[in-house]
Amino acid sequence: MAKARNVVMFKTTLVPVLNLTKAYHIGTLKPSDKGHRGSSLEGHGLSISQHPDAWVQIAKLGGFPWWKLNRKEGRFLDYHSLEKTALQAIQHWAEDANLLIQATRWKVEGYDEEAKDACYCLFNSKAEAEAEASEYEVTPLPVTAPVATEVLSTRMGFRVDDASALELGVVCWCESQTDLDGVWWNDVFDPYGLSAPRGVILPHHVQDWKSKEITPFKTDY
Repeated sequence: MAKARNVVMFKTTLVPVLNLTKAYHIGTLKPSDKGHRGSSLEGHGLSISQHPDAWVQIAKLGGFPWWKLNRKEGRFLDYHSLEKTALQAIQHWAEDANLLIQATRWKVEGYDEEAKDACYCLFNSKAEAEAEASEYEVTPLPVTAPVATEVLSTRMGFRVDDASALELGVVCWCESQTDLDGVWWNDVFDPYGLSAPRGVILPHHVQDWKSKEITPFKTDY
């Protein structure tokens, strides 16, 4: 379960760290199986959550084995609590490492009725953006955004899309520059809106977690 968050300095970057002692994974524990079902929002490590039944619904994971994972002092970078200056510093590191580059994209902003929140999409071309923008009756805008290089896609083992490039750059920074177990995204818990908190255990830390296959269970939400 989650514990109190604290702030830790790694090199010259101050980041929020969340302690987790328990998590769940659905699927196999073999790193070589990662990416067989396509790209992953969490990157090349072991995707985890604390609401596995919600993720069965969101990611259509019915029929895969469930695992309970434990570690006495699991430590994760708390992505959504990153200060702007820390996120910028990590982005600059990822650019210096040739994982991210700045590129022009076309942004279409809209409103997600299910999530009751603003949303946006990035497109490579103005024509693609205009086709999407017509649905929301808005005008696409050119923006400069960090996007993935071939180096980042190769490191992840799948083609990284623009929307998740920065987050996966943070995963790489965490892997290369810290001793943390991984990254945690405290996303809104809304399974019907395809959203729930999630995380990733970095490949070299998976062995540090005790794993036990369990019987799937259902919670009320």
